[in-house]
Amino acid sequence: MLDRNKIEKEVIGMGANPSLTGFRLLPDTLNAIDKEIQNGNIKITCIYNDVGKINNCTGTSVERNLRHFFEHLRRKPNGVEIIGEKPTNKEALFLLYYKFKGESKNEED
Repeated sequence: MLDRNKIEKEVIGMGANPSLTGFRLLPDTLNAIDKEIQNGNIKITCIYNDVGKINNCTGTSVERNLRHFFEHLRRKPNGVEIIGEKPTNKEALFLLYYKFKGESKNEED
């Protein structure tokens, strides 16, 4: 499981706005991806629905809020370096997932 506080601290360092709903949804989404990867089943719409259930909203609103969050992050100099110019939600999520998963493994070693 990825550390929520570490994810939030890192994305704030990238210039993320903590008042955006996508900021709150990001750690839950990355942890849902981690769980699905371990289960061998990676369907992004199912992940959005799972995160929606946790946060009392729909999978569609999770997707929309994350898209808005990534659009905001892309406007920041550090954000473009991490997630690229115009990634899809899925691409941005997996880039961030592997970034945080790699850092998590390095700390365990």
